[in-house]
Amino acid sequence: TMGEVPKHVWWLGKERPNLLKAYRSRYEHAIRDSLPAQMMPYLKLHYNVTRGFREGIRENALLARALGMTRQQVLNAICSAVLHAGEEAFTVVEEVAGDVIACLPDEAG
Repeated sequence: TMGEVPKHVWWLGKERPNLLKAYRSRYEHAIRDSLPAQMMPYLKLHYNVTRGFREGIRENALLARALGMTRQQVLNAICSAVLHAGEEAFTVVEEVAGDVIACLPDEAG
């Protein structure tokens, strides 16, 4: 879906495949009946920007792109997280996901 397989997926798939399956199921089914799928990358992007977790930022920017989120929606998640993370978080976002964000559409299409 994202165009890249995160390293933790490879590792868990090899070392603990049942844990990977349970972890993915937890998130995929948590919002299935109540919220749009785009809420998952929005919330996880916000969370990962707040904690400065580079891999999580990239992973969720890619997921946001795959699920059709707009640049404004992604930037809203990032900018609200920077209130807690500090302005230096913008540098981290640009370094790890600037290429993905630059390619997002301005409007839903």
